[in-house]
Amino acid sequence: MKARMALAAAITIGLSPLAATRAEEMPSAKTETVLACLLGMARDGCETDFLGFTLGLNNLPLSHFNVRRLITYCSKRYVRRRVDNCGSGPLERVQYLGTNAAGSDVYAVQFMHMDKTYVISPPAPDGRISSLWIIEGPAVQSIRHDVVTVTAPAAQTLYTRPRQYASF
Repeated sequence: MKARMALAAAITIGLSPLAATRAEEMPSAKTETVLACLLGMARDGCETDFLGFTLGLNNLPLSHFNVRRLITYCSKRYVRRRVDNCGSGPLERVQYLGTNAAGSDVYAVQFMHMDKTYVISPPAPDGRISSLWIIEGPAVQSIRHDVVTVTAPAAQTLYTRPRQYASF
């Protein structure tokens, strides 16, 4: 069952089925689905599945409007920065780095003009995530070492930009 969920999540974000067979090294299917939604790789309206989380040090849950503003549509052919929310350019690569001390999944996301680090907390018993961090820059340059330091490394590439989208 766990391998089947990992395979479904892998297909959602664009992994090959062979990469999904190593389920023990994969991120939580729920956090991977959240990341796919935030990167514009999931169905429209996917953000309603995980509403109620906090962003960074904010103590109040984000509204539906605020979550929609976090979603970027940079994984396909890059056309417009403002319309697609692609100020950092097209999405180049997504890597799963592992889990931090709190058990949150840490992802390195590389856009053409900037790197970002996404840290997504594990789902609660009700299936919702409690917190999300989107840190501009790679994890090694972050001043939030308590959030981005990976204690259980499992680095692997989840997405690489297809060649047909290389020119824009």
